[in-house]
Amino acid sequence: MWSSRGVTSVTSVSARHNSGAERVSPLYPTLRGHPPIRPTHAAASLTPRSGRGISHASSSFYHHQLYTHRLRSAQSLATKQFVGACRVGKRSVRLKSDGKTHSSTSDKIVTDEEASSLMRKVSKLKETWTLDLLSKQVAAMAVAGALIGPNCDGFHSSNNVLHYKDPSMLSIPPVFQLETCWWVPVLFASAAIILGVSFPLLDDWRKLGRDDEGADNKAVSAPSGGWAPSWTFVFVAISLFVMQYDASGILSHYINDGVAPAWLPTWLPLDGRFIDVFLCATAVLHWQLMDNTAQGLFMCVLTAAGGPLLEMYLINGLDLYAYTYPDILGTPSWIAWVYFCGAPAVGNLGRRIRADLSSKNGPGQSESTSLAPDCDKVGTRLRSWSRRRITSRLEHQQVHPQMFPV
Repeated sequence: MWSSRGVTSVTSVSARHNSGAERVSPLYPTLRGHPPIRPTHAAASLTPRSGRGISHASSSFYHHQLYTHRLRSAQSLATKQFVGACRVGKRSVRLKSDGKTHSSTSDKIVTDEEASSLMRKVSKLKETWTLDLLSKQVAAMAVAGALIGPNCDGFHSSNNVLHYKDPSMLSIPPVFQLETCWWVPVLFASAAIILGVSFPLLDDWRKLGRDDEGADNKAVSAPSGGWAPSWTFVFVAISLFVMQYDASGILSHYINDGVAPAWLPTWLPLDGRFIDVFLCATAVLHWQLMDNTAQGLFMCVLTAAGGPLLEMYLINGLDLYAYTYPDILGTPSWIAWVYFCGAPAVGNLGRRIRADLSSKNGPGQSESTSLAPDCDKVGTRLRSWSRRRITSRLEHQQVHPQMFPV
């Protein structure tokens, strides 16, 4: 019936079965050099009772082998689909087996999706923030910071708030007088570059988050002036900041020296606590009116913490200037609120400059067109659905090393 070189005959198998040497079903003969093939419940249900043109043993053995082959092919295909769904770029989730059990949980899928989202955002930002755009943005913010910063700092020097060790006097009597130093424009230019680049960069990062899985129903709130505020809005934001900067010097001069301008009522019971409360309230209100975003608040807090720390180093470490009435390590306590208020003003200027530089039709666009949102989310949803489906199948069935034949 079968060749003696490949398969042991049914007669010999039956003889060994009757003798007790090896108990296997005569309907499932064994291959030479391999363990006997034992039928499973699923295989038995698929085994035909009879065959046309071949014996009952031959038909059963053929269908069992066909069922086993199809089962292993389906398992191998499911494994390839699972590994392919987990692969992200050059990274892939490698399934590790200890020889007994095979672990493939949804945690690996979640971690891989986070890595995919991060890589997609970084690649999109690289495409948007080209070297030419970044260099122009840095140059524009450096010029703006070098021009606006020293003039605002002149409000403090003219109100006896601070004085430089080696000052440079710039004056137009009796209208204008500015006490500054050569490194002050460089310092303000650096601060303007950091804020003017960070605000639009974080805006782009937030807008890219709308394409992530699970973020489809979460709306990303735009800044108060929009992603690309108008020049009028930017001018108002900078003007409010300059007014708060000047008010800090006037209030400090009045509280500490008793000198007040003609428009300030002398009967107000002002003390050191009033200037902190006033500047704190105006700084928070300025952020809410001119920005009102999570990334803007983050930059405001970061600026309010980093600015005084840098000043402490310049005063105590380098001895470049000194405040007349310091509170904390050579700096007044209210200076942090001035930094807090300045972040939205410089950030909106950076947004406007970035929108003008990246606009294809030149300045005047109300929204930036360099970073178009991904409106077609069908592909992302299909990939997420397929990953969840494959994961659920692997979790609900018995996953063992035999699913991954060598």
